[in-house]
Amino acid sequence: MSAQQLRASSTKGNVERVRALLAQGVDANAVDARGNSPLKLAVANGHADVVDALLDGGASVDAVVRVAGLSAGAALFVAAAEVGSAAIIDRLLGALGAEQRAAALRESDASGWSVLHLAAKAGSAHLASLALGAGAPADAVVPGHGATALMVAVQHGRADVLGVLLAVPSAASLVEAADARGWCALHWAAQLGDEPIARALLEAASARALEACADGVGTPLMVAAENAHPAVIEALLARGARVDATDAQGWCALAIASGKGHAQIVSQLLGARADVNQAGTMSRRTPLMAAAQSGHAAVASLLLAARADANGADASGVSALMLSAKNGHAPLVGALLAAGARADAADAAGQTALVLNAKAGDVRIAALLLEHGAHADHVTAAGVSALVLAARHGHRELIELLIKAGTSHAGELLMRTAASAQMDVLLALVKAGGGMIDVDVLGSALLTAAAHGQRSAVSVLVNAGASVFKQDASGLSPLMLASGNGHVDTVRALIKASAPVNAPGGPGANTPLSLAARNGRADVVAELLRHGANVEWRGAGERAPDLLELAHEPQVKAQIVAERQRRALERELLSAKEEASARREKRRGKERANAKARGALEEVSHIASPRSPPREPGDDDADGADRTDEHAAAGAGNDVGRAAHALRSPGTPASATPAEVDALTALKRVPIDALARGTPAWDAAALGLVVAEPPSARAAPSCSSRARTAGSGAARRPPPSPARPPAARRPRRSPRSQHFLPSLPRTKILPAPAS
Repeated sequence: MSAQQLRASSTKGNVERVRALLAQGVDANAVDARGNSPLKLAVANGHADVVDALLDGGASVDAVVRVAGLSAGAALFVAAAEVGSAAIIDRLLGALGAEQRAAALRESDASGWSVLHLAAKAGSAHLASLALGAGAPADAVVPGHGATALMVAVQHGRADVLGVLLAVPSAASLVEAADARGWCALHWAAQLGDEPIARALLEAASARALEACADGVGTPLMVAAENAHPAVIEALLARGARVDATDAQGWCALAIASGKGHAQIVSQLLGARADVNQAGTMSRRTPLMAAAQSGHAAVASLLLAARADANGADASGVSALMLSAKNGHAPLVGALLAAGARADAADAAGQTALVLNAKAGDVRIAALLLEHGAHADHVTAAGVSALVLAARHGHRELIELLIKAGTSHAGELLMRTAASAQMDVLLALVKAGGGMIDVDVLGSALLTAAAHGQRSAVSVLVNAGASVFKQDASGLSPLMLASGNGHVDTVRALIKASAPVNAPGGPGANTPLSLAARNGRADVVAELLRHGANVEWRGAGERAPDLLELAHEPQVKAQIVAERQRRALERELLSAKEEASARREKRRGKERANAKARGALEEVSHIASPRSPPREPGDDDADGADRTDEHAAAGAGNDVGRAAHALRSPGTPASATPAEVDALTALKRVPIDALARGTPAWDAAALGLVVAEPPSARAAPSCSSRARTAGSGAARRPPPSPARPPAARRPRRSPRSQHFLPSLPRTKILPAPAS
């Protein structure tokens, strides 16, 4: 417990408590589980008075557990340097012997960091001086990345340590020394932008350090230009740094600053007479191209004002305008065009600024280029146009702009995409083109899609207005091409779009079915037959073959034969149905004629309907029987019977209207049995035709008729009683009433006389 209290008091800097515990006999070198002794804890926390008390109380420097390969003394020195306590360092050094002290100051840890490196990192100029005085090498490097103590001091901004290191006789070589990346201390100062350190290094540096070129970075001036440190650039330029120096890739400081968009640095370098058109040794790119690629319009304006070449090109023929258009920098494109950049210039691959912009799809840039003379129809060496790229990447607005600009590649692109089923391109082209793409072009694309079996493309083109009746140069329709090539899905899509299944075309007046049968496309044949394809087809010419002669596949032949048999059976069934239907219609016609006759009889029955005379006791039996039957039928309300009685009655009732008189007159010319049966004679009378009875029928009446005529007369028949309204009578019906009419000879229908 007492040792723990000692360590705690050493950490907190409670010197009185430390002394009291030491006076009580607590061990000054007792360490905890982590190897921390009271002395180490006091040094790490910068408590110099506690360090003195512990050392006076018997604490040993060697009792400290070694850390990272350093000895106990070196570890304590480094710990004291980190807290910046020169007094603790001196007190620790006083506790060691001369040889032990010198050895500790020259030590390095397991990673190769020496006490000098650690002192430079911690910013302890006192410890650095002690290490150098003990013989620590100033040019020692850290294994792996090759950093010297001077570089470490620069990287951490330790100006006081830098002064100690630059005071050594080999300071110039220390400044020129490069690490594993090729960077010297001046590169690090240029990157960090520490002007005082940079100037201190420049005072000790030689001209060689100013021109030191690190791989991928270049000279310190380039590093300062890239990181936009104008003060360091000024110091470097004042010391004589070359403004036109280039790195391994051929970039100069002006090009690097232009690519980064540092307008102030660009202005500073241009003021130092930097070449505005200096091209890289490898890429041949200029500062203007570097600015254009990154879209730095302000920098480009400075360069153009300094007379940068707007039409300059790199080793691949790419200009600043192409780079800015490709990367979608519209303001810069406008500035370059205003400065005289050619809108139609092409690179080594034949790509213009418009073509390069088509992939990005910037409509503003495309419009600017077209206004300044860019060709919408330009095709690259690979056969790609701006329209193709715009459609491939789905830039609908750009497609519309290019079509309006008069590009002639819409049809070619449409057919190409239809054949290759590039649906994203096809959809974008169709949607963007809309009504601007000619219908004939759509039809040609439909032919291409059908021939290649692109069902999705067929559906898109049909919905866009392509005609399924379009024919190619040989007279073949889309359905014929799809059928002949065996694309059954495409055939279904075309039939769904109302493509004619039996339309002939091409040499020999072929049909889709004949082409499918010729090429043995059984699945297509089945689909066409299902939609009513003509199985009786025969080609044009006297010796033209029929389907069975064209078909070579047994399966196709079997399909055709089976379909012919099925359709023959259908025709027979249909004929039987038609005959049955005709008979039903004939029967219905007779029923309608009878209904018509009954309606007409009801119309005229009220003209003259005499009441049945009472039977007299003295009447002849035969004659009485006939009259009884006739009167019973008439009295029972039989329409035909009343009409027959009215027709036999001479004259016309005085109460009849003129229309009724005409109807009664016409009906008197019709045989009574015709009225009963609804024969064509009645129909002729209803149509106003005169029905004439043969003379023999009038000259030779039947015996019963003569008897009724002779025995009947006005004297024997009492006058009829006043007739009741037809609605008030309750006629009686006799089952024999339909047999009372006499048999009349066949009549002859004559045309009605002219009025």
